[in-house]
This record gives sequence, structure tokens and C-alpha cells, in this order.
Amino acid sequence: MLDLERPVGPMLMGVLDHVQENVQAQDEYNEGGAIPYIPPSPARIAGYLEGLELVDPGVVPVTRRRPTVAGDTEPTEVDQYGGVGRKA
Repeated sequence: MLDLERPVGPMLMGVLDHVQENVQAQDEYNEGGAIPYIPPSPARIAGYLEGLELVDPGVVPVTRRRPTVAGDTEPTEVDQYGGVGRKA
């Protein structure tokens, strides 16, 4: 049970990427039956966090969300973005 009197951090990983905003695309999905995967743009991710304080480093590729640790190799670039926002 979530105690909404305390901070809550929902993680919607891989969920919103299946949302269609286009009628034609939705029709194609209904005909094909496969679950489409549409990664959201950085701007779309930022829109989900609108009204919250964006935590550094902001909306970035998910492989760049954690701090660099001495001895780490350069993170692999990916086309999936994430961000952290907190209630001010």
C-alpha cells in the first residue's frame, strides 16, 4: 500500500512508449495486433515532468542518469531518455 502522505516515486519504464497519439497509427495497431514501441522524445519526457523541479542532469539518455564513478567507461549512447522531477 502506498502512503501518499510520504514522497512517492512512480517509475513508468517502458509503459508510456506504447501510447499512440496518432489515429492512423492506432488503426494500424488494431489491424496488426502487435504492441508498438514508440520511444518518446526528450521534449515529450520533459512534458511529463512539467510543474516539477527537474533534477540535474535533466532529461538525458538513460545511460547518463547516474553519476560517473572513477574507472567507469563512457556510457553507451541510447535512444531512450529519462529525467527525474521532484515536487518543489
